[in-house]
Amino acid sequence: MKYAVCFILIWLCSLSAKGQQSYLDSLLTQLDHHLAEDTIRLKLLNEIAYTFSGIDPERGLKAARDAIKLAETLEHYAALPVAYNYLGVNYRAMGQDSLALEAMEESLRLYQKQGNKLGIGRMLNNLGLIYYNLSDYSTALQYHEEASAIFEEVDYPYGLLHTYNNVGVVHLAWSDYPRALEAFLHAQRLVTEDDSLMLGNILSNIGLVYKNLQDYDPALRYQQEALDLYEKIGNLSGAARALGNLATLYDLTGKPERAIDYYLQALTMNEKLGDNRRIASDYTNLGVVNLGMSDYAAAIDYLAKGLTYYRRTNDKANTALALLELSQAIKAAPVSVLQKKGYNPTRLVETMLDLQLSALKLAEESGSLRQQQQAWHALSLTYELSNRIPDAYAAFKKHVIFKDSIYNETNRRELIQKQAQFDYEKKEALLTAAFEQEKALAEMELQRQKSLRNFTAAGLIFFLLATVGGVFLYKKKRDAEERQKESEFDAMVAEVEMKALRAQMNPHFIFNSLNSISHFILTRNLQEADYYLSKFAKLMRQILENSEYKEVPLADDLQVLQTYMDLEAARMDKKFSYTIQIDPEIDPDNVLVPPLLLQPFVENSIWHGFQALHGQGKIEISVNKEADNIHISIEDNGVGRKQVVASVLNGKRQARASMGVKITQERLNILSKLKNAEAKMELIDLQQGLRVDLKLPLIFNF
Repeated sequence: MKYAVCFILIWLCSLSAKGQQSYLDSLLTQLDHHLAEDTIRLKLLNEIAYTFSGIDPERGLKAARDAIKLAETLEHYAALPVAYNYLGVNYRAMGQDSLALEAMEESLRLYQKQGNKLGIGRMLNNLGLIYYNLSDYSTALQYHEEASAIFEEVDYPYGLLHTYNNVGVVHLAWSDYPRALEAFLHAQRLVTEDDSLMLGNILSNIGLVYKNLQDYDPALRYQQEALDLYEKIGNLSGAARALGNLATLYDLTGKPERAIDYYLQALTMNEKLGDNRRIASDYTNLGVVNLGMSDYAAAIDYLAKGLTYYRRTNDKANTALALLELSQAIKAAPVSVLQKKGYNPTRLVETMLDLQLSALKLAEESGSLRQQQQAWHALSLTYELSNRIPDAYAAFKKHVIFKDSIYNETNRRELIQKQAQFDYEKKEALLTAAFEQEKALAEMELQRQKSLRNFTAAGLIFFLLATVGGVFLYKKKRDAEERQKESEFDAMVAEVEMKALRAQMNPHFIFNSLNSISHFILTRNLQEADYYLSKFAKLMRQILENSEYKEVPLADDLQVLQTYMDLEAARMDKKFSYTIQIDPEIDPDNVLVPPLLLQPFVENSIWHGFQALHGQGKIEISVNKEADNIHISIEDNGVGRKQVVASVLNGKRQARASMGVKITQERLNILSKLKNAEAKMELIDLQQGLRVDLKLPLIFNF
């Protein structure tokens, strides 16, 4: 373990950059002079509770509790969920995520009861942040997407700004750096100049992307800019995080003394805030840096303090890692240091084993396979050191078993990283091509202007030559502009095709498939695991093969769709069935269609139409010939679009904004332009379910 916690900056969408001490002093003064128990005092209490969250969360908790009590007394139901939200904000600032979750769920319940869409969106976003802290990244991303859909519906750019930032944080945790950076840059474009707090969060997050890419110069620059902003507005919490991130960067760049100085500054601030999780992280990181500098006495002291604070947070996973680090420090320290720290030199091996066994127990309780693997590996080395060869061998076997058991998780990360690399390289190629094209046009224009000046200076003798040259250059520039338009259209086609491929290989589907395979393996249902894995591999191969072509035979595209529906049906215990009917006049091997066109609508039927359906779901797909067109209909008996939207407002989490419809519409627009024929789609709400009608030009293979 190199560092205990990565200081990623996420923020609650209900907050803004009002953390200046002068503003807080003004609020407190107003509260002291306004003693009446009325709505004015209630508003002041809520604002004070919010402002204290970044400065003194203990006082923020008291203000939030006072606001809740006063709102209940006044029966002011609009202000009550706000007060519960700020109660959760302050709990979260102190690292008490379980209490924060309880308070924010109560706030969401109240907003849902009132039908307040904006409040619901804010709390969905805030709950996503809590689930992120709990390492449930898929649930966190789902909450943020639901919040984003509501913010778009009510036209709330400030909420979208925060969801972009929070989505970037989730992708950063998944090591999907291109998507993380893209989300952070979207957020940066939306942030206003006066919102210094949010700008600081975004800059610090961008710095973390560069840090993880090992590009330390821009990482340091972004973190320093963030720190300057936090210090300017007096936000203690943000400044502590930025200092911790800078300390990590200085240690990575071979400046451990400076890293220690920054960790100590961050520790002082976090102690003032009372954030036990960050205090524990600062102490542990100080121990790691000192261990790397061979200052074993300091390393042991800091790691011991870190353990004390981690135990207060009930953070079993990080406590286990800190115990393993302490065992490493004891192993490396000289006898003289260990004696001063109260360790018995004759029982060092027993002490190390006690620490490692405690770490193993906590890792098992936390459910972390990777940390159990690390604990078993450490135990195998210690058993070997004490010449307990059978125990060492048994521990090493356990280490190997756990290493194998996280194979699916490793594969998941590799798939994400490869997809990120593909997206990154594709986007980079498009940007490079556009840059080179613009450069060539600019150089051509400069050459034309230079030629015109030379022709003018030559006088009337060269008038005819100048005219001919001007016409030639104009024609050349016009031709270049036409080529540029064609290149831009080609780039748009490539981007839409890339989006379509990502929609097919989206992380939610891949993660669920891999988790299903893992479940079958762990439950020793090897036959189901083999069937599911074969289908999954076949689907990935079919998608990648078909994505290489602009058009594929209808038979091939329907085969991909069948494989996908078989996988989803197996995962959902046959909760739905499907039928595919093809007009006898259509030869599916001879008719061409754009690849991967139908799957997004089938996915919407499965994920949205059937999630809340009581009974058996059914998907009916029909393909018919109509004159010079092919008509494809996808019909389901799900709950329909209206109930899906209502489920979000009632607090259910199944509805998510689908990009599939938008991408498909873009692809149909491109197809219409390329084939000079009409290609369109229509979504029709049925009495039960939804029907999608696609009209495509009839294209033959031969």
